[in-house]
Amino acid sequence: MLLAAAAAATVAIGLMAAPPAIADVPPGESLQIEQVPGAVDQSNRAGWWHPIAEYDGSTYFAYDAPAATDRRHQVVLAKRDALGAWTSACLPSPEGGCVEYLDDNGHSQPSIAIDGDGYVHAFVSMHNSGWQYYRSQEPGGIAMVDASGEMPDQASVFTYPVPATAPNGDIYLLIRANPGERYMGNLYRYELASSAWTRVATVADQEGFTPYPDDLQVDANGRVHLLWEWTHVPGASGDRYDGTYLVYDPAAGTFEDVSGGEVTLPATTTSARYESRPGIIQTARMTLADDGSLSGVAYRYNDTGQFGVLWAEWDGAQWVRETLLEPTTVTASLGATEAGGITRVFFNQETTDCRDLDIHWRGGLTVVERRGDGDWETYWLGGERNTAQMAAYMRPDGTDVLYLSSWLDSPIDHPALYFATLDREGEIVPAAPGSGVIPDSGDLLAGATVTASSTRTPTHAECVADGNYWGENSRWVSAEGDAAPTLTLTMDAPQSMSEFRVYSGTRGENIVTDFTVRVRSGGVWTTVASVKGSPISPAVVVLDQPVTGDAVRIVFPRGTTRIYEIEAYAQATSSALIAYGASSTPPFIENPGGASDTTFTVYNRSASARTGELSILSPQGWTITPATQPYSIPAGGKQTVTFTTTAPADGTFAAVELNVVDAEEGELLAIPIELRDGILHATDGAPWYTETGAWLDSSLVGFHDTRSRYAQAQSCATATWTPTLPASGVYTVSVFATTNSQSATQAVYTVAHANGVTPIAVDQAAVSGEWITLGTFEFDDTASASVTLSAYGTGYHRAGSVFFEEGGELTARPAFPEIDSPCAGVPEPYTPVEVCEDFDRTDLTWNWNQEVVVTKGEVTVTKPAGGHDALLVNTGTLTDTSATALSNGAWAAAELPGPLSGTYGSNIQALTVCGWTR
Repeated sequence: MLLAAAAAATVAIGLMAAPPAIADVPPGESLQIEQVPGAVDQSNRAGWWHPIAEYDGSTYFAYDAPAATDRRHQVVLAKRDALGAWTSACLPSPEGGCVEYLDDNGHSQPSIAIDGDGYVHAFVSMHNSGWQYYRSQEPGGIAMVDASGEMPDQASVFTYPVPATAPNGDIYLLIRANPGERYMGNLYRYELASSAWTRVATVADQEGFTPYPDDLQVDANGRVHLLWEWTHVPGASGDRYDGTYLVYDPAAGTFEDVSGGEVTLPATTTSARYESRPGIIQTARMTLADDGSLSGVAYRYNDTGQFGVLWAEWDGAQWVRETLLEPTTVTASLGATEAGGITRVFFNQETTDCRDLDIHWRGGLTVVERRGDGDWETYWLGGERNTAQMAAYMRPDGTDVLYLSSWLDSPIDHPALYFATLDREGEIVPAAPGSGVIPDSGDLLAGATVTASSTRTPTHAECVADGNYWGENSRWVSAEGDAAPTLTLTMDAPQSMSEFRVYSGTRGENIVTDFTVRVRSGGVWTTVASVKGSPISPAVVVLDQPVTGDAVRIVFPRGTTRIYEIEAYAQATSSALIAYGASSTPPFIENPGGASDTTFTVYNRSASARTGELSILSPQGWTITPATQPYSIPAGGKQTVTFTTTAPADGTFAAVELNVVDAEEGELLAIPIELRDGILHATDGAPWYTETGAWLDSSLVGFHDTRSRYAQAQSCATATWTPTLPASGVYTVSVFATTNSQSATQAVYTVAHANGVTPIAVDQAAVSGEWITLGTFEFDDTASASVTLSAYGTGYHRAGSVFFEEGGELTARPAFPEIDSPCAGVPEPYTPVEVCEDFDRTDLTWNWNQEVVVTKGEVTVTKPAGGHDALLVNTGTLTDTSATALSNGAWAAAELPGPLSGTYGSNIQALTVCGWTR
């Protein structure tokens, strides 16, 4: 397995594109920054992680990269050598290629450390999962192998791995563990001499509370410094308290608090706290002095509704706290370093004010620095826009290496990762004020002077020309009662304009449909367009002829108006026609050969009438009726179009797109539709999927990237999938289980079929993103076939997809365990019993044209009229047979071992039919 993995990794390694030049930084700024080559996934964000390490002059970054499957990621290890050249490799899959993990923001991110021999150790994508641990094949290398099986405590599940390297080359790891009863904090050690991991101790454990690791550092004397925080509930929570600091001395084998007092393990919420007040804390980082003692702890603190940044320092008798950043908008990760008496705390500020172009368009990276016993000084470094999460690593010479993750996937930005350095030579030169500039998109109104007829606090009129047409904090909202909400945007000089765009609403709702566009030229205002009934945002106005002016005025009807952005362009690039609002009935095609009716609307947003013909393009084998649709739409008008899609009669599960195309305008709309071929999802809604009791949306991804649902333990909630089967017959029923070790181990699925109901208990925690077969059953298409999941037992019960696959051999009813539950209707425990019946020659004598039915006990043997060699075994309570090659019990046709002798009768002396009771 390791050899296969190694080969896959070798293939994945490559010299990345030439390193980007240092970003365009105004001369003299201290921060040096460049983008790491390669795509980055939006899940690459956390506050607890240690995703950066250095060895032999090279820097190593671990990060989440996009996977081929939506809502999943790969893990990449990138190496920057001393000359600035980057190479990278993904973590290998045993099957070849790159291993993929489910996205899980704030949990499934990588941490790395490098041992004294130069081997890279990576802990990746663990959220209540078993070990996912990789190690490099050679010192300084980035080709990795899966070494998860070498870790101790294999029966536990883990989250939040925080590693660090000791001066002797050993590695320590602080991580949250759950052996099955409750969460605790464990400390592990990788001993370089033996190349083996062992558990040092359970350092944090208290019933009803959950520890969250924050930081781990090893000082020059080999002492291990630990930081974590606690939730005041037995499970997960974003509200955490009781920041804890502990020191482990490997030489003495003792754990101490900041005063040097020995602490009995496991520590609890009242042990060794640096923060005991009732406010919420998050993402703490510490710095150590040159002598190895603790200098202080930086952490986010919230007792006002917003997080600020605090510094806690032990003065020999008590913790003394200082405010580094007043409560404001600060992202969830910090960095802290110290060398030569210079202490630094890094964080990223965000802005809710669109007028703050520096932070919005340059970046909010900020450092607070203290030299010796002096005051803290704050410096805005900028960085790159949207770099919300970060980590810091300090080189032996005191240079800080920063890992800056920009995970936001916006209309103009994709997730990215940046490498930055900040040395300790001389004073910090901050980013230059005014260096945040709106990106040039061709929008003539970007940065225009804006006035408004009214404004509702806390929005600003300037937001409609700030280059951001998607952010909720970048909007103007008119005051209530404004009779004619109006925005006037004035440019520095006259411009020729052919197209206008108005972005409006709130998350797709409350969009503006009516407005007037006026342009000022030579001091005279002229109405150039009046829009009525625009159906979507942005509302686009395409002029037949360009107009020239130095100001644009948009007037809206009375009422509250919500505008993200107003844009104008010299050339019209938008289509005059738009198609929108597609809906299909039913929303998917359940079985091959089935059909669905789709309706959509075409809107003419130009100033002239439009006529033409729409074509509906479909994949091969799919039928569209009619294949083309004529249209004739006046300026500002709409036309509704309906067509029928029929899936191939021999088709299987497929997700396809139907493309609406106009000969002049090109593609107007892509309409997704699925042929399910017997698969139903928990997102389908009634009548295919229904619930009782409390179910919640889960972040766990199900089959074909669908969202799953979950119910709490012993909640008695039910989820039911009800198919429309194409015909009566035998179907194999399977359920798709998402990946989570905290799932129910006795999830009860009840299958309703033609012969009754069969309960099956499934261990959802024992599988990983795969189909589980419940059994094969006979169904009557005129009766109600269904599968119901009932939350009777312990653990999270997870509802995803169910598959009714035509065909298969009928299966026996499996044993059903006893389930301790407060719910009503829990099935009784059941153990199958084997029964046999003997049929002699007298029982089995028949003629060709006769149908013969012979019953003994619970077994019925039927010979249909017109055949010697076929028997039907209808046991009623049997599902399997033996000793006669008769396969499957209830209503299954089976061939005898050989033909019956004689033309009109049988010379069989005896036949034994055995099976298991249902």
